Amino acid sequence: MKFPYAPDPHTDSIHPDFKVWTVHVSQRAAISIRLKLDSQPCDVALEKLKGMAKAANVPIREFSVSGRPAWEEKEHLRGDAMLLERYVCGVGRYYMLTFVWPASEPRPQLGMQIMDSFRLVQ
Repeated sequence: MKFPYAPDPHTDSIHPDFKVWTVHVSQRAAISIRLKLDSQPCDVALEKLKGMAKAANVPIREFSVSGRPAWEEKEHLRGDAMLLERYVCGVGRYYMLTFVWPASEPRPQLGMQIMDSFRLVQ
């Protein structure tokens, strides 16, 4: 990924089994990349997450990143913020990219450039 600066990794405060990197793209907009190492196949974990999105009536778009399965939820309102989440299968791991910005503002283009630059490398 192409970041505007080097983020510091930290443990997720809610889910300590995730490693998180957060990048602020403006004073009130940020992207968090979460990594989870998982013994269950990634497609099984992602199917569970897709089921949760569908149950909440959040439309999803499926695609691939570096030849691996990926999907994202359509951007939607959560409280007073807009939220866009993308999920990517790695091998023995999966990634969650979360982009949040104020609902009263347009989506920051830099945030989409960062999300779209995500690639899996070996």
